[in-house]
Amino acid sequence: MGILVFDVGTSSMRGVLMNEQADILCQFQEKYHPVWCEEHGHKVEMISLTAQRTSMIPVDRDGNALCDAVMWQDKRTSVDILRMAENLQCKVVVPIHWDVWTNFQADCDEIKVLKEGLLKNHGYCKAEVDGVLRSYVAANEGVFECIPPESEEGTWEIKQILDEASSDMAFADFDNDGELEMLTISPFHGEKISIFKKQDGEFKKVYTYEKDAEFAHGIWGGEIAGTQGVLIGHRKGERNLLFFRCTDPEKLTFTADLLDSDIGPANVLHYTNDGEDYILSANREIDEIALYKVEK
Repeated sequence: MGILVFDVGTSSMRGVLMNEQADILCQFQEKYHPVWCEEHGHKVEMISLTAQRTSMIPVDRDGNALCDAVMWQDKRTSVDILRMAENLQCKVVVPIHWDVWTNFQADCDEIKVLKEGLLKNHGYCKAEVDGVLRSYVAANEGVFECIPPESEEGTWEIKQILDEASSDMAFADFDNDGELEMLTISPFHGEKISIFKKQDGEFKKVYTYEKDAEFAHGIWGGEIAGTQGVLIGHRKGERNLLFFRCTDPEKLTFTADLLDSDIGPANVLHYTNDGEDYILSANREIDEIALYKVEK
């Protein structure tokens, strides 16, 4: 008996044919168009769904497809968004992957390429340094700081602040010395959690988490209930929600508080309401959105 397995992924569709002993007989991969993303409809005899999100093909009572499925990652509305922004006389910031940029046909002077050649540029966050709000991007080539121009006619300054392959980063003043430290996840969707402190003008590693946080993904940095630190959620292994904080500012020792386990957070954030601190966590691996109230 042959077993055929399909994976309708984010950037391509893949299939593997194997026997009962799990020996691979053949396999294929077909990448999607960088902008258009549809699946053609055919008469449906049997269907098996997994992680389809909002992508679907409506059928009639006889199983005939009524239209193609416009997949969730279809990007053709990008042009419409820019036109709407122009009509409303407002600006829009559009995160653009490289494959989309090369095929993007919108006539828009607001979109500029700030840095080329970054692979797996997954992480993005903002932090205020020396009174200037800056953007940070994590990629396979490291972490890059993007400093906005002082005037509309000026240019962006792009600085590489770390040459270690990173998936995400977040900032917090762990030791309360008035300067932000940086926590990173490495490599891409990796398991290593490290904290870097700026010393002699460069970020240097001062801490590495002693455990593997497999498939670390959720990240948020800042102050929670009066304590500076970074939230981390990882989606494999123990699937914990962790809060990293400094225990001794002089010796630069750190700890990871276990907030919850076996939940697999994909995204986390912190907010306050009526003086109370809350943590919102998208616990993807158990199909749950959880709200935690922080006791001071």
